[in-house]
Amino acid sequence: MSGYATWDNLFVGDSTRDLKAQYGMVLVRDWNAAATSLASYSPFDPVTGNLSPTLLTTDGWYNPGYLDATGVVFTPKFTVVDDDAWQTRQALRTDVTLDQEEMTFVPKEQSPLVDALRFQDALSSLQEQGAAGYQLTKSTRPSLANRQILAIGVDYNTGQPEYFAFEYAMARMVKPDKISFDAKNTTASGLTFDSYVCPYSGFAVRFFREGPAWRASGGNTTVPGNPTAATGTATGTVTLTFTPPTSANGPFTYQVNTVTPTAGAVPAANVTITSATSSQVVLTVGALTSSTSYTFTVQATGANDSQSVPSAVSSAAAAK
Repeated sequence: MSGYATWDNLFVGDSTRDLKAQYGMVLVRDWNAAATSLASYSPFDPVTGNLSPTLLTTDGWYNPGYLDATGVVFTPKFTVVDDDAWQTRQALRTDVTLDQEEMTFVPKEQSPLVDALRFQDALSSLQEQGAAGYQLTKSTRPSLANRQILAIGVDYNTGQPEYFAFEYAMARMVKPDKISFDAKNTTASGLTFDSYVCPYSGFAVRFFREGPAWRASGGNTTVPGNPTAATGTATGTVTLTFTPPTSANGPFTYQVNTVTPTAGAVPAANVTITSATSSQVVLTVGALTSSTSYTFTVQATGANDSQSVPSAVSSAAAAK
């Protein structure tokens, strides 16, 4: 019977996208104006999608260690106000009056780092763990220390790591929880940080998704359509026209390979995207030998770094 569809024909679900932050960590460092701008910063390696190996070295982050089993709790502070009118019981407009994020975590490990976070002291002058005569004196003129925070979660639902992270470009510890001295409870105590706009980073909060599992979730890049070659308009050029991949992991970059007269990869510097739409891509291949006939293949790479197989061999065209 035609003319209708049942819900199970229309429903599309993916159980691998039901994620948990099974493990994770919080990293902190002092905010230091332009020197710690996060405008173009990512905690992830751009090639592999895994965590950057420089996080705890040249990047200058500190790790407070174990957190309690609640992990990190993110609480949006979001409020709106309605503008009402006498003649209707529905609002005429609604405007945001507060849009801020805060996070709370409970460090399990007692250390000079955790003490400095609670006492609003600089992390750049931490005392040594186990130092003789260790003491901290609470200031009689309290002020809020500016920090930067990375809260990173990881899931292995598909057997590979998938990361998600909140980055606070400027943060202040606004609520230390109580500490208990008793035989039943540890002395762990929660710390709550609010986010603020960093004038050097240009934002308050940034969210990331990365990792091999995240990239794989975009699917494999499908092969581009068969390229049609034509003599270019500039000396030593050929144009290639083809349909882009149909997979949903764009935008795509393209690798061009010569098949004849000799096989090899064309340097990326010699390939330009002349135009690109959802139905057609035109590449210009340069630095070719004039009047020589060439054939090519094209490979596409998706936004998740998945590379297609080479396309069919193009038609032949002579470089101008």
